[in-house]
Amino acid sequence: MPGNVQAVDVPTDEGVLPYVVELDGTGRLISVPRDHSDVVRPEVCSGDAVLARDCVAPGAQTRRLPLRFGVGDRVACLAEASGGSVRWVAGCVNELWWDGDCDDARLAIPYLIRCDDGHELLCHRDAHELLRDLELQPESDAALAGSKRFAKRRVEESGAWEEVDHQTRRVRQCAPPREQPPAAQEGAAAAAVSERDPALLACGVCEACE
Repeated sequence: MPGNVQAVDVPTDEGVLPYVVELDGTGRLISVPRDHSDVVRPEVCSGDAVLARDCVAPGAQTRRLPLRFGVGDRVACLAEASGGSVRWVAGCVNELWWDGDCDDARLAIPYLIRCDDGHELLCHRDAHELLRDLELQPESDAALAGSKRFAKRRVEESGAWEEVDHQTRRVRQCAPPREQPPAAQEGAAAAAVSERDPALLACGVCEACE
């Protein structure tokens, strides 16, 4: 079942719980006993129809809702790659409200995506966290691209800055990002290094880490 992490490293009488998660559409809080992929994993588009249907929150959608993309649109969808990493992969919308001959209309999946590598993925939620315009979100590692709705980018040709709204697919001109103070820059650089290799977290930022 899908849900949002509400707390991490929660101490209890029996030890520390890695996560407390609120399940979508239910208001229930559940504890996650182990931080392992057989218990909890990132929400991604899946080729498994059973898993995709399990991720449809009760009452979350209906065929009457308008969708952001149409058949034939080029998209980037969030998918699980080898080794458990998560990536934005390129594909094309192949079908809307895929039901797989299921009689229960509530279990229809908004999108069936045919990826450029030939795989088919089901996107169970029409949201920017799972599906984006390929022109605004190229193929990349999801951890580096980020999951926020709004993102700033620099136009190579003009040098101007734009703000991208991944939910509405709107792009507007914006001011350049504010320069961070030196301490913040060092912290951001250290975080970027640790994302590439967690083993480098303790060494700080230096030319060797680059």
